[in-house]
Order: sequence, then structure tokens, then C-alpha cells
Amino acid sequence: MKNRTVKELLFLYAKGVLMGSADSVPGVSGGTIAFITNIYEELIFSVRSIDFSLFTTLKRSGIKACWKQVNGSFLATLLAGIVSSLLLLANLVLYLLEYHEQLLLSFFCGLILASTYYMARQITVWNLGRFILVLTGIILCVSLSFIPIQQVEPSLWYVFIGGALAICA
Repeated sequence: MKNRTVKELLFLYAKGVLMGSADSVPGVSGGTIAFITNIYEELIFSVRSIDFSLFTTLKRSGIKACWKQVNGSFLATLLAGIVSSLLLLANLVLYLLEYHEQLLLSFFCGLILASTYYMARQITVWNLGRFILVLTGIILCVSLSFIPIQQVEPSLWYVFIGGALAICA
């Protein structure tokens, strides 16, 4: 946990707003925004620190130590941005989905492409195996977009499969 300036906290809040606006679009993940804005790793480690050991820390060292253990300032600032975005921008996103769906979805596809480019830049050594895995991922993603949309009665197995696929985002 690092001490942040007010300016850094405002930027973190803005990143939360962006994450919340992405989360308000069905099928788009705020995690993509976290990845692009370079806070994904800190977010994962902060959330991961929330476990049963917090009770021990609370009992032994108090609330301040718990706050520090979970990187509370980071999580609270980010969550404030996400929640305020969902409250303030959800209606705008619904309007855009209703009247400008292609433009909005194109924008979020662009964000996904940007994160792909960012991730690819982090791979320092390309070999045949990595290239094949990337190509396989691209082929699977593109082929999913050609599956026709169907209205089905959601049975338990259907919800399970859908949830398993959705969590991959």
C-alpha cells in the first residue's frame, strides 16, 4: 500500500468512473479498463488480501492495520468511482445502447483491442507456441460472434455454462 497524493486519488477515482461505465454495458468488463489503466494487478492483490486473516489483524492490531492490509484507500477510492459512475452514467449508457448501440459497442471493442495491444507489448519473447495460442484465441472469439442469438428458457445447465463463459471476461 502506497501513500497517494490528492491528484493520484482523483485519477484513481476517474479510473473507477471508467470501470463503472464499462460495467454498465452488458458483456463489457470494468476489468478491461483496469487493465488498460494499469491498476489491474494492484486491484487483484488488494481484493485477494480480503480473507479470514483480517479478523486476526483486527483483533491484534486494530482497524488501521486492517485498512492498510486490504489497501483500503485504493479500494474505497476505486469503488467510489465505480458506484458513482453506475449511478450517474447508467441511464446514459442505456440511452446509448438503445439509440446508438453500434457506436457504443464499437467503442468498447476498441477498448478490448487496445488492451490486447497493451498485453501483446508485455510479451518480450514470441515463439511458435505463443503465436498458435494467440491465433487460436482470435479464431475462437471471432467464431463466437457468428453464433446466432436465440431465445431459450434458461435451464440450470444453461445458466451454469453461461456463467462459466461470462466469468472468463
